[in-house]
Amino acid sequence: MSKSKTGTKEWAEINRNLSSNKASGCPNDCLYCYAKYMAIKFGRSTVTDWQKGLFDPEKINQQVCKGKEVMFPSAHDITPDNLSTCLHLIERLLEKDNKVLIVNKGVKNYDN
Repeated sequence: MSKSKTGTKEWAEINRNLSSNKASGCPNDCLYCYAKYMAIKFGRSTVTDWQKGLFDPEKINQQVCKGKEVMFPSAHDITPDNLSTCLHLIERLLEKDNKVLIVNKGVKNYDN
């Protein structure tokens, strides 16, 4: 009997994000965000820094896998401020014959 997959592994083999242990966050600052909870719990971010949505340039330019099922993003949202960077990474993933599952929550009203 094979072990059942749980969490994000139910949906994709691997996850990709623009954030890392060096920089993380999301300006949507959702109350129920598991990534936020874990980043603060393990000292990778603070409540204030999380809202800034800091991204790691090294993570953005990292080696891209080939031929995988990839969930993107899993630890932040796609927002107006990071849209072009997210599209760049998605394009790089698709160029390497990956299947990309794009995950995003409802968009915060950025006009107010």
